[in-house]
Amino acid sequence: MKLKYLVIILALIVFVIGCGTQESNISQETGIQGSQETNEEVSGNSDIVLLKNNGFMPDVLEVTRGTEVTWENMNETSRIFGIENEEIKSDELEKGEMYSFVFLEQGDFAIRDLVGHEMTVSVE
Repeated sequence: MKLKYLVIILALIVFVIGCGTQESNISQETGIQGSQETNEEVSGNSDIVLLKNNGFMPDVLEVTRGTEVTWENMNETSRIFGIENEEIKSDELEKGEMYSFVFLEQGDFAIRDLVGHEMTVSVE
């Protein structure tokens, strides 16, 4: 009976460690921002940007480091956008689909879609 509880506890520990490692890898995969392993504080906030027929809403967004920005496509047509001068771009988003990105690096980032709409994310 004690062996059964020991196995369950070990399985839970492995699961928790695995989830923590996955979260760390996701943060590192964002590329331009660096890693949260710098021990510097980040905000953990989030903001939503809507992709509409006439562009991004809002078209200027000011956030603090560590903010997760989520773009949601509100168009009937699919949209793709990316961060200018970086190798980061969204997948093709159908109506209602979302793409999120955590900004860990300070600076001004130009976001453009394939239609020609632009927005700026300023990270303090």
